[in-house]
Amino acid sequence: LILTINSNYAITLEDQICQGETYYKNDFVVITKDSTAGTYTYTKNLQSVSGCDSTVTLTLTVNPNYNIVYYDTIVTGSVYSKHNFSEAQSGVYTQYLNSACGCDSTVTLHLFVKPYSLTVTECELYSYNGVNYYNSGIYTQTIHKNNGLDSIIVLDITITHATTADIYVTECDSFVWYDSVYLQSGDYEHVLYNGNALGCDSVEILHLIVNHSVIVDVLETAQGSYFWEANGETYFESGIYSYTISGGAASGCDSVINLELTVTDTVSINENSVGDDIEIYLYPNPAHDVVNISFEGNMRDNNNMTLVVYDAIGKLMYMQYIDNERFIVDMSSYASGLYYFRFVVEGRESKTIKVIRQ
Repeated sequence: LILTINSNYAITLEDQICQGETYYKNDFVVITKDSTAGTYTYTKNLQSVSGCDSTVTLTLTVNPNYNIVYYDTIVTGSVYSKHNFSEAQSGVYTQYLNSACGCDSTVTLHLFVKPYSLTVTECELYSYNGVNYYNSGIYTQTIHKNNGLDSIIVLDITITHATTADIYVTECDSFVWYDSVYLQSGDYEHVLYNGNALGCDSVEILHLIVNHSVIVDVLETAQGSYFWEANGETYFESGIYSYTISGGAASGCDSVINLELTVTDTVSINENSVGDDIEIYLYPNPAHDVVNISFEGNMRDNNNMTLVVYDAIGKLMYMQYIDNERFIVDMSSYASGLYYFRFVVEGRESKTIKVIRQ
């Protein structure tokens, strides 16, 4: 007996394939369409030509196909140069590459090109690239470059303005405003740079009315002494005296009365030397609505007497020929202040009495 013992074969195979491909080798059929990348082991049992069992083991490495997606943004006028791309327009771009293991790799770029945006706030106007903008709004400029890539600039502009404030002032004689002294009525302007809440200029306009104090010069002559009703003082010497009535002018400013006084040793009430002296009685003083006037003396020899009334600035208020020893002057329509009652005989001033209207 001759006995032949044949061997059982155990064969081990190693190979690799790209993901999604089908492996057709050594009687193996492996479909990797739905397989993930990795290493897989497959076994087949076969009979050799001698009828003995043979085992074939396949270790198959499935290499991945890479699919990389990028999303990115650039501004107009620039070029996207990452990941081996060189693009300047919005769009979807794809590159097909081979990996180190020989499998396909797909790189996809989703590129968005946005305009260059600039947000500014300015006073009165904003200038950009030679263009002046006077109103708030969103504006677009296209800038042409030498490389052929135009840049689109979006300007979000807010224009603020200077504010104006009107100031109305009425003052006497002078007014001080921002270290300046104003003596005349008028409109004056002062700018506060960056003075308002928006950071722009603030313009103040002063509408000024300057009223002036009233100055009245009075000439008086008295015998021995002179009682000045304006201030209640008695003067015994000649001189120039002043009295200020606060708010006494019609404008509300002061009235200043300058008294140029001559005090003599003798004086006659009746300077025309016709007949006897006359005493004049005037009351009440100060007065409200009426002033009573009466005379004692020889009115017959002074029958050419006239009463003339002036206000403090010399305006004629009343004139009356005197033909009676008693009469009344109605002052109800007169403004409060100082008045001069002058009794004139034959065209000459004979006596002046000051009356205060309350």
